[in-house]
Amino acid sequence: MTTGERPDAAERECQDAQCQCNSNINRREFIALASLSATGAALDGLARPAIAGPFENNEYLKIIPTDKRLDPKWVASLTARGEPTAVTDRRALAHIGMPIGGLCTGTLYLGGDGKLWLWDIFNRVVEGIAPRR
Repeated sequence: MTTGERPDAAERECQDAQCQCNSNINRREFIALASLSATGAALDGLARPAIAGPFENNEYLKIIPTDKRLDPKWVASLTARGEPTAVTDRRALAHIGMPIGGLCTGTLYLGGDGKLWLWDIFNRVVEGIAPRR
């Protein structure tokens, strides 16, 4: 409505404080509706399986047998807990290393003699203990 025009009946009704045709909601109502919508969307995904499709007639089943005829003792040895090995020879400790670090942190080895080896941090590979070219 421009200035100078008279409001029609519908506009006059909306100017009333009791009118409900204005759909302004406050922040709390918006957050409640948004969280209910997000929860509904998340729960809707649980109802349907998250797989690509039926896998009954796959080509790989013709190549890879279901029964691999593996020795049960060998399969059990894969998950059996081993015995710790203590190495005390100083010459051997100079050649034993364990990688330390985490995901996307680079590579660093802790040697058996306590020295740090093979720094690969920020994509700058330094071979061994002393920097080499």
